[in-house]
Parts: sequence; structure tokens; C-alpha cells
Amino acid sequence: MVNALNALFYWTFVSLSYWFSFSNCSLTQTLYL
Repeated sequence: MVNALNALFYWTFVSLSYWFSFSNCSLTQTLYL
């Protein structure tokens, strides 16, 4: 149970950090364009 919960938090953090870096890159490109 705890292991599944840790995996859930881990994948949520990974997807959030990935989305944040992607949106940040898009935002930077938009500002420089």
C-alpha cells in the first residue's frame, strides 16, 4: 500500500516537473519570438 502510494507520488512529481519544463520552454520561445 505504501509502496503504491510512493509510486503514485513519484509519477505525479515526474509528470509535473516534465510539464513545467515543457511549458517553461514554450513560454521562453513565445517571449523571444
